[in-house]
Amino acid sequence: MKASTPIKMLIFTHYSAYYGANRSLVDLLLGLRQLNYGLKVIAPSEGEFTEVLQKQNLDYEVVPFYPSIYSTTRLSFFLKKKRYKKNTQSLDILKSIVKDFAPDYIYTNSSVMDLGFRLAKLTQTPHIWHIREMAELHYGYKFYPSKAAFVNALKESALIIPISQAIANAVLIPNQVTNYKVLFDAVFAQKDFDELDFKSSPQKSNFVFTTIGFLHPSKHQAEIIKAFRAVEKKHPNAELWIVGNGQLLYTLYLKFLILFFGLSKKVKLLGYLSDISKIYSDSDAIIMASEHEGLGRCTIEGMAYQKPVIGYASGATVELIDHGKRGLLYTDHSIGLAEAMEELINNPELAQQLGENGRQYVSKNFITAEYITQFNNIISAVK
Repeated sequence: MKASTPIKMLIFTHYSAYYGANRSLVDLLLGLRQLNYGLKVIAPSEGEFTEVLQKQNLDYEVVPFYPSIYSTTRLSFFLKKKRYKKNTQSLDILKSIVKDFAPDYIYTNSSVMDLGFRLAKLTQTPHIWHIREMAELHYGYKFYPSKAAFVNALKESALIIPISQAIANAVLIPNQVTNYKVLFDAVFAQKDFDELDFKSSPQKSNFVFTTIGFLHPSKHQAEIIKAFRAVEKKHPNAELWIVGNGQLLYTLYLKFLILFFGLSKKVKLLGYLSDISKIYSDSDAIIMASEHEGLGRCTIEGMAYQKPVIGYASGATVELIDHGKRGLLYTDHSIGLAEAMEELINNPELAQQLGENGRQYVSKNFITAEYITQFNNIISAVK
């Protein structure tokens, strides 16, 4: 049902690649447009994400700015003050956009930037903050100008939407932030879900494990390779596909491990792929090894493609995977992960049942129409 008076929302995204956070944002925007929302996106640069916005005829404007986080071991540590100053300078342009667009809400799509909150405070516009990650725990990021400033911004926002209870438990509750509503992301429109091609090739003889995500130590691709090495010794038909790009040094380390273990023919570093539907279809199992995953879009997508998912037993992964019913959980990156991988190879009936249960779970919990209704109801209650 469309809103009688269109709600206008100015939306901030912190990057222009088309990874999980922005893919989820596009799903949200398309659903809100059907409810007659007026939408304008602010992106820091042109990129694959803005190309998708253009194709979907979604309004956006590029205003250069930086995330408000830094790492003590990376260049951002030395640039944090300069970047914060440039963000402050961008506020003049953004205030003009607010004046012309007159949004009812300013919405921020990630916890790693505070510019949307700062603009909302300056223009006295309610701020809605979608928290999609555990930035400190997962990536070791620190907030600039301070953690206290970030926490105060959370408390002063009109509404916080963590995408899992795990994020609420890790980010909000310890800092006495109470103005939040947990809402899982949706991942599929019903039509797209129904049309997924999740059948593997009947001529397929290998067993493919796949992990998808940013190449980063927090994603534990190195530990997956080490566990796969033990599995491959017993099951020479097994393969490991690693999808994604990321940190250069870590990527080189992964390549070194593959060469060192003699796995060049069995482990494939496929890089970033804009369309991973065939990867899911041709995979036999999906691995989610992150210890502090905010939700795990790849976990949900893997389930939707009727693939059994192996996940590390922490973060939001334990909210998605019911061990032995719609996936397998493990707590040890070497022995535990290898045992779970072997269990799926040795027990195809279990693998099939876990996949079927996972797909049924997604069909009941991650379809866009219900998500958009819930999001609209939550937003409509914000004053």
